[in-house]
Amino acid sequence: QALPQALADGEFSLVYQPQVLDGKIPVGVEALIRWKNGDMGQVPPDRFIRISEGNGMIIDIGHFVIDQALYDLSEINRHHYCQNLHLSVNVSIRQLQENGFTERLSASLLKYEFPANQLTLEITEGIFIDDLQYLIPVLHKIRSLGVKLSMDDFGTGYSSLSLLKQLPVDELKIDKSFIDNIATRNEDRLMVLNIIDIAQNLGIKVVAEGIEQAEQSHLLLDLGCNLQQGYFYCGPVDLDRLVEYCEQSNWSFEKN
Repeated sequence: QALPQALADGEFSLVYQPQVLDGKIPVGVEALIRWKNGDMGQVPPDRFIRISEGNGMIIDIGHFVIDQALYDLSEINRHHYCQNLHLSVNVSIRQLQENGFTERLSASLLKYEFPANQLTLEITEGIFIDDLQYLIPVLHKIRSLGVKLSMDDFGTGYSSLSLLKQLPVDELKIDKSFIDNIATRNEDRLMVLNIIDIAQNLGIKVVAEGIEQAEQSHLLLDLGCNLQQGYFYCGPVDLDRLVEYCEQSNWSFEKN
């Protein structure tokens, strides 16, 4: 019941978590939504996103996230705080099923003068199972704009090589559940190595999320995954903090 009013009252905000290349160079950010309600305080995204998908509010919330993130990143690029910083945004199946989603996305890219090839839409792997035939034309339409597509939480669903070959995917995002024990469990390490090999064979980029330890980062670099995201480098930060980072001429997350 509080969700519609929350959007009208401006209770939603965005934070940004950097994505780091080669263990040191920030090359992009993922936009993440936050909700602070006057009565409930901070409401975790895993609570309200699920509810918003059920009641249809995810459509309006999704438009807010895309528009606000495009505006924020275009301002950063326009003021040369950071040049060519890439943006990743999560989208749900309900958003992709909306009539005119691609046209609305194209209009937003034009409005905020954000380069389409610097935007990646992240789509959870599980949605492809039941809606594949509907989604493939939509994804191709999005790709025709120049926007990139990422399969989020890869390895937790039922994707196969034949499915990957059908999908116009530019990126696989390895789920945190595999990263957590990559340094201690041989099974998880082999799973990650197999995902990296599959992606490389198909010419697809790989991103590992949920990096919390130096050992995880170093092991992933050794396995060939050079694009990483997680609290080891930087947690999600608000726009002001992101601008502060970007204003540093030597902004880096290189650690010993």
